[in-house]
Amino acid sequence: MTGYERVKESEKYYHINATGETHTDFEDNDNFNNDLYSNANYYSDETVAENNARAEILMRQLRRFAVENNERELDWKNKRLGEYEICFDYDGNELFINDYSSIRMFGQIYFTSEEIAKQAIEEFESELIWYFTEYCDHVVEDNKIVKCGCELCSNGNLANVGINDNRIALLGGNNRPEKEQKLKYCPNCGRKLEE
Repeated sequence: MTGYERVKESEKYYHINATGETHTDFEDNDNFNNDLYSNANYYSDETVAENNARAEILMRQLRRFAVENNERELDWKNKRLGEYEICFDYDGNELFINDYSSIRMFGQIYFTSEEIAKQAIEEFESELIWYFTEYCDHVVEDNKIVKCGCELCSNGNLANVGINDNRIALLGGNNRPEKEQKLKYCPNCGRKLEE
């Protein structure tokens, strides 16, 4: 189960309306159901629908922020001009800004200056942290308990991949372990781990 399956007739499913709210409907194989399914706005899992609705609102808000605040048109052919994006570093557990001059990635929102990207981080920081550390776009089944996250961290313990007690060694000089730090986020999928 992924959260995107088509449900059986008369069963409940979820979709996102124009204002970003999650709604419940029942499958009856009519044009409305078919249109929602073919446009990938049809969810068999409520949590996946709610997560996607929240993520889509954030993307629209960031897109509008960029358009309203960028000081020029984005120019992907001029390598002297930087185009900036918001990223998350899972090793350092922090947001950062990356500069691209000639590479454009699918679905990414770009800003014309580092300062504008910083303003976007300030305005949307809590939602950005949620997006990078907790957002999950599918269902992960583990021992019949449905959780978001990857298979490595869905139980909150990464010992099965050699990370004991959710701790990693921080390296000092000569790449020797200096101290240990408890992981806040899964290094595989970014899900926030239990404290």
